[in-house]
Amino acid sequence: MAATPDIDWVVISLKRTPERLELFQLINAQVGLRYEVLAAVDGMTVDPQRLVDQGLMVEGLDWKPGAIGAALSHLLCWERAVETGRAVGILEDDVFLRHDFLRSSEQVMGALPPDWDIIHLGFNTDSVFDLEIHPGCNVRGGFSVWFPTFEDCERFVVSTDPAVPVKMHNSFGNCCYVVSPSGARKLIDGCFPMSRRAIPIPTLKAMLLPASKDALMNEQYRTMAAYVSVPPIAVPINDKDQSTVGVR
Repeated sequence: MAATPDIDWVVISLKRTPERLELFQLINAQVGLRYEVLAAVDGMTVDPQRLVDQGLMVEGLDWKPGAIGAALSHLLCWERAVETGRAVGILEDDVFLRHDFLRSSEQVMGALPPDWDIIHLGFNTDSVFDLEIHPGCNVRGGFSVWFPTFEDCERFVVSTDPAVPVKMHNSFGNCCYVVSPSGARKLIDGCFPMSRRAIPIPTLKAMLLPASKDALMNEQYRTMAAYVSVPPIAVPINDKDQSTVGVR
């Protein structure tokens, strides 16, 4: 098993939505996590042609600006992991962390194999999952609660169920995850340039046309040492009405 790595924790938050960061700080104050706030890339202000010229996006990509900004924001974190040689923990500003997050995350990370690339400590429940319970045997399905309420999240944060890392092939949502330098390199190489190339999702028995970096990340998990915490120790509100990713 790997020793628990030193992690640089980063909270991604748009400057034009300070109320989201304020709420994050309020609801997670008891956790005691030390983190840096990263000013998210505002997709409303980027020049698509410049991204094409930089090799970050294919010509004519029809993603919404919020999705493009989110991808570029996470890219900054991945580049940081590669440049520093340190694991980076990435938090979005709509996530609830369990009160025992520091202890639980240390336990989960300590149970990872030495060659791990990425582990999701939280995920969205409005989509599907594909986990490997032992080599050659997967469990696939969905969740009974698609959109946790604020009250659901409040009950979640005081839970104390032991969490373990499980090999992952598909899991959607990027509310809270840790990426190693090697994993960050693989994500950079695999997710950029951003495109709408079709991605197979066995659980859906369909090909997914990505509209965000989340889908592109899912294309990479099968060739990465990718894991997810079961149960999660972070839960997003995942309020579609308040999302800054799906904006026009």
